[in-house]
Amino acid sequence: MASERLTSLEKMIIQVADAFTDLLVAEQVSVKRFSDLVFAGAVQALKKKGLSMQEIISHSGAAAKTVKKYLRDEYHDKKGDILVVRFLSGWAADSEMPKELSLSGENFPDWQSVCSRHGGELTPNFLKRTLLASGNIAIRGDRVSLVSENYANNGRSGVTYDYVGWVLSHHIKTISHNVNHPTDPLLERTIYGFQIKPERREELREFWREELSVALAKARESAREKGFYDPGLPKDNEMGVSVIMWDDQAPT
Repeated sequence: MASERLTSLEKMIIQVADAFTDLLVAEQVSVKRFSDLVFAGAVQALKKKGLSMQEIISHSGAAAKTVKKYLRDEYHDKKGDILVVRFLSGWAADSEMPKELSLSGENFPDWQSVCSRHGGELTPNFLKRTLLASGNIAIRGDRVSLVSENYANNGRSGVTYDYVGWVLSHHIKTISHNVNHPTDPLLERTIYGFQIKPERREELREFWREELSVALAKARESAREKGFYDPGLPKDNEMGVSVIMWDDQAPT
């Protein structure tokens, strides 16, 4: 049973690596570099879990000199980008905040209001500059409007890859948690359709986008009304729901 489980785990790792090949080719990242980054991420994660150097070396399967080298080469999280994602998600789901606001404070709620509620430690000027550059907001005169809540929807950029890494890590951690804690699983649901009419494929994509956006916004607002949230608490510990749509016919 254990050997069967290990074989399945190894197949899963191969599938995950396969999903990255288009990005590796597009960005001209070698397979060797990809392998090095995976190794670096793994040994640094073991360190964060509090394992001793000897335990990390044992789990790594590599020489002590190699492990110590990768532990010195830190790959820091870009916290600011994740906070921007939270801001966009919060504004989009907040029924009390219009999707077009005053910049000057002439009318309430205004840009300052939504930044105070969902921006955390990010300043209104930083958010305005960042989201204007990424195309997520538009400014006309004194009015600022939400154009898109998807911060990763701006091509192959550093911001996009930071966001993708954040989302993927949460999905994988959810699945790992569910494997290890079958009696206390985190939410993991999939809906999909077969035999889709080719001429209506894009229409179905748009239908699911709208339906799921409405459902998630309603769920967030219901949780707020039931008193689950406390805006005064620090934002370093959170729960969330992320929905991924896939289309086997979409270009990669």
